[in-house]
Amino acid sequence: MTRITPSRQDELISNEIQELISYRPHWVIRKGNTIFALIIILLVTFAWFLRYPDIVKGSIVLVAINEPVPVIIGQMLVSQTAAVKIKIGQRVLIRMKSLPGNDPGYITGKVSAISKGPSVGDSLLIKVDLPNGMTTNYHKAILFSRNLDAQAEVVTDSKRLFERLMARIRT
Repeated sequence: MTRITPSRQDELISNEIQELISYRPHWVIRKGNTIFALIIILLVTFAWFLRYPDIVKGSIVLVAINEPVPVIIGQMLVSQTAAVKIKIGQRVLIRMKSLPGNDPGYITGKVSAISKGPSVGDSLLIKVDLPNGMTTNYHKAILFSRNLDAQAEVVTDSKRLFERLMARIRT
């Protein structure tokens, strides 16, 4: 009968433990790969449906023009480099600076005219029409006061997040 010495016994146990540690059940690999693939598919799907707009920000002054019927318009100053992106008919989101309440919402407008030359410094004057008047996206009417200051965002483009990521990868 052969006797197992303590060092030999440790070596046998060590080999058995090493074998157990190195063995990976096939179901763990299969489920891990499946879960990883599902996460990637969900991220790509999310990036496909999420739209990410390009905007040009600026300050806008709302003024009343006394034509046969009084009309409220917005006059926005934008730098020439930013004005290159702006086209007539683009949507403008106007947020009032000093309105009471937590979130009064925004007024929607449309770009109706762009000046040909600089008005102040290197800035161009953008005329914004308010098709809904002074009604916010929450259907609240805002009372007009003279030369009302606000912040405006012209939505120049709206691309999918996936398209933006792919454009960065291509370049």
